[in-house]
Amino acid sequence: MVPSRAASICNGRLSYSVHAVANSDDSLPICIGSAQILSSGDPMYYHNIPDDAYLAVQQLTMSGERVKWIAFTPMGGWSILYGCSGYINRNIPDGAHFAMGQLASSGCDIKGISFAGNGGWCLLHGHSGFACDGISARAQASIMQIVSQGEEIKCVAFTRNGGWTILHGFSGFVSESVPAEAHQAMQLLATQGNEIKGVAYAPNGGWSVLSGQNGHVNRGIPEDLHLKMQWMATNGQNIRGVAFAPLGWSILGE
Repeated sequence: MVPSRAASICNGRLSYSVHAVANSDDSLPICIGSAQILSSGDPMYYHNIPDDAYLAVQQLTMSGERVKWIAFTPMGGWSILYGCSGYINRNIPDGAHFAMGQLASSGCDIKGISFAGNGGWCLLHGHSGFACDGISARAQASIMQIVSQGEEIKCVAFTRNGGWTILHGFSGFVSESVPAEAHQAMQLLATQGNEIKGVAYAPNGGWSVLSGQNGHVNRGIPEDLHLKMQWMATNGQNIRGVAFAPLGWSILGE
């Protein structure tokens, strides 16, 4: 067990604490295949996600917990958020793990986490709270500017080569060095008055933008993921989020 100090902000207060994290396992088995997991009544679809992430979701489901967020690191680590401040992590940056512990002990709502290609990360909590490390100065400055304006931060997403997008408010977004078509898709949605609900970038440069109840615009993503999203939209299932693993993907629905 290795203790470390981490800083995080909850309700505008900066605090420090020491947590211990178990030694990580260097090998992450991959589960080959696709399946559907019912998370407290909400569907989750996946393909080629780490086997231990799948087992963690199964355990949460059997406990009646609702998975509200799942994210993968470029190196195969993962983070699952559930309930108000529940989390299960595997092989993520220590700082992110420790920040979650601080937020959970303070009773803060942990809303989402994303991982950058360089090992950086951004953790969202509450209406506009955040903790981050290793992300670009311009991305962090943009987050702070949005927070200072009282806007809700809904999502922060990173490309593998250093690009990033911040979604805020109903259809607000700030992007840098992301695929031109993704930027144009978000710009068009905002111009048309549609809600921009989520964005995710795939390791191969593909991307998915979510809007409204089950609207989505995809480019360069796996065909089976695109078809599953179309099937969900046709069958009235709301797409809550899309996440890309190094070799696969997951969808959270409701």
